[in-house]
Amino acid sequence: MGADVQNKMGDLVQKWDGFLGKVDGRVQAVIAEADAGLDQLIAQHAMDHGPMGAAFAALQSRFHGLSTKLSDAWEKIDEEIDEIGEDDDLSSADWDAISNARDAMCDKYVKLTDDLELHHYTIEMKKNADWARRLRALAEQEMATGVPCSQCGTPMQVENLDSGGPQKCGSCGAVNNVLPGAASALFYRGLGAHALAQEQSWNHWLAERNAKAEFDKKRHPTAYDHWAYLKAAHDYWTAYHQAGLAVYPKFVQDVASSVDAKMKHYRAWDQEVDKQKREFFGNIVEASSKGDVAGLDAIVGNLPHFVDFDECIECLVERRHYPAGQHLLGKKYDMDGEDDPKPQWIARELAEMKKFLGSD
Repeated sequence: MGADVQNKMGDLVQKWDGFLGKVDGRVQAVIAEADAGLDQLIAQHAMDHGPMGAAFAALQSRFHGLSTKLSDAWEKIDEEIDEIGEDDDLSSADWDAISNARDAMCDKYVKLTDDLELHHYTIEMKKNADWARRLRALAEQEMATGVPCSQCGTPMQVENLDSGGPQKCGSCGAVNNVLPGAASALFYRGLGAHALAQEQSWNHWLAERNAKAEFDKKRHPTAYDHWAYLKAAHDYWTAYHQAGLAVYPKFVQDVASSVDAKMKHYRAWDQEVDKQKREFFGNIVEASSKGDVAGLDAIVGNLPHFVDFDECIECLVERRHYPAGQHLLGKKYDMDGEDDPKPQWIARELAEMKKFLGSD
């Protein structure tokens, strides 16, 4: 790599790392402030959605502001990287060096962007669960007091904690329309049971989130990518409903049927051609993973009508199967009759495709 390119990229890397450190420090401060502030609101206003809702909205706004600041900064850094790449005299080694440095910088950008979102989700989950525990404590106080019978005044225990309903007094036999207290209604019918179920199934939720992110970021997903996403979703909804039943026996009537109902939404818009594409791209990835060059050539030499050659290259590059991607770029170079020196052309095309796909 030329000394000029090395120095310019080194300066950008140092500049970017310093900025990321400042953003991370601000994130930790926001988390600490939100944690203390929400604890105070839960203690003072557990029965009032207004202050809690406003606090969560403010928290979301602060994280959104940090995310926007990070995105704007990356856009400027990326423009500076493009300026370095505008030199017509760059060698293939220079292109590789610029691309690799951008890979590392972009990885840090993507990770911190994801961390921002996850920090926001996590603190909301934890504080909602703390709020739910406070509501449950208040609901237990209500249940200990009971609801007086309208005829004889004998305290009655509410049987349907989520909605109430007609209930016979055990002392005088009078039928009362018994309603749960405010805390009981909020906990059992509102956010409480859900929040505790979410807390208990959080690791499964994270696994589904990660599987969905992996699936969504691929332009050319495989059948395995789709299966992994659906499995993670099924595992999450199963854990969530089981946790909900442990909190309140009337959370759902049946876990299996509730999970099946949720999973229908994941499959509702899946088209047959999408299934065929996933199978095809899975074969390409498998050949690349095995280092089976002959097998890869055979697959791309007999393309179905719903896939073109560039998509095969993209499928490999977005998974960072760069040797196989370079191999197919070499075949494309020959097919298109390109005039530029082959190594430089392949390096430049790979760098541009990586940026286009976001694989770097």
